[in-house]
Amino acid sequence: MPFRRRPNLICRILVDQLQRTGSLSFPLYGVIVEVIGLHTQLITILGKSFIQLETSALVLRQESLAVLYEVL
Repeated sequence: MPFRRRPNLICRILVDQLQRTGSLSFPLYGVIVEVIGLHTQLITILGKSFIQLETSALVLRQESLAVLYEVL
């Protein structure tokens, strides 16, 4: 699947968010992923349901962002 590349748009979104709020939010990461052509869905799950996630996924845990490639 080819990604749509829009570096100027992504840069403007990031700079605007940082100027307005001083930080980047998890929903903003979803917007960036949509801009490059992927589908997003924000969910909240219990720890025991973690193994049921479809990969690849962006995961926010204790204010750190990680890319989930595989669940064993």
